[in-house]
Amino acid sequence: MGREPGQGRGGRAEQEQAAVAFKTERQKVHTGKGAIVGQLVFEGEQIPGEASSELSKTVAAAEREASDLIHRDRVPRQYHKAVRSYFSKVKRDLKGDKEAPEKVDEKKGTENQPTEKKKD
Repeated sequence: MGREPGQGRGGRAEQEQAAVAFKTERQKVHTGKGAIVGQLVFEGEQIPGEASSELSKTVAAAEREASDLIHRDRVPRQYHKAVRSYFSKVKRDLKGDKEAPEKVDEKKGTENQPTEKKKD
């Protein structure tokens, strides 16, 4: 870009307008039943509850690790609430609860269960 050797930053490149035209169009596509692309077959008897049990253990282990990383200041402070909220939602989804979300106490780093109001 520079006219002389050794010129660190060089000069400015010349600019010129290029002829550009855009065309918007839609193609006709076939959206219907098609061939099976992939298939996975499992042999043996399926045991109810076994998969969710393993998933629960995996989620609990991941939550413990995330909590440990938070306490050792390995996770930036601005992400603490998001990490806790994520694991809270995953646990609720595992239990099948669709109730109000648990609230995270930022100071203590613990989750508070929603409380029911007592009728007098």
